[in-house]
Amino acid sequence: GLALLASRGEYLREGLEGSAQAERNKILADWVVESAGVIAGASKVSLMLLDEPGNWLRVEACSGHSVSLAEMDVVLPGEGVAGFALTAGEPVAVTDARTDRRFRHIVVPDRYDGHAFLLVPLLLRGRPVGGLCTSEPRGGVPFPDEALTLLRLLAEQFAALRFFAGAGEALSAALASPAGPLVEASLEQGW
Repeated sequence: GLALLASRGEYLREGLEGSAQAERNKILADWVVESAGVIAGASKVSLMLLDEPGNWLRVEACSGHSVSLAEMDVVLPGEGVAGFALTAGEPVAVTDARTDRRFRHIVVPDRYDGHAFLLVPLLLRGRPVGGLCTSEPRGGVPFPDEALTLLRLLAEQFAALRFFAGAGEALSAALASPAGPLVEASLEQGW
């Protein structure tokens, strides 16, 4: 699992090299969605971020959905599955939303072919600023045991690159460094 995550980091490094600053946020968002799908084996993935005032969660990037990015719903923090994950501030793994007491009343059955999903909040200085959601495991098999941990590491990488390094010299330095993890995970984060 970690080797796959590291290879996704190399893929991102190659994509960002030589990119203009204006392109980087889209490249990062698309990378985290694609990587989450590969790592978790998910058919559907969405990356949601709080808008600037922090009132709404909006889909920044997605894959596998039948509606376009522009048509996707915005969500209030605390509402729906993504809003729950945001306000909880903790990763959530659900094997069957139809029987999970936290979600059975808010899951829209027509929207998903499967009933399993993984939700990981994006944290910035301990504050949730978005979420990474995966659903519909490919082949109908459960998500791998390590998927939630790997998605949390992926979300940490994305948040660090997007909110800390995305606007300046730190990203350039990370890209110029020898191969290795783009972000070192801190054990102080309570994982």
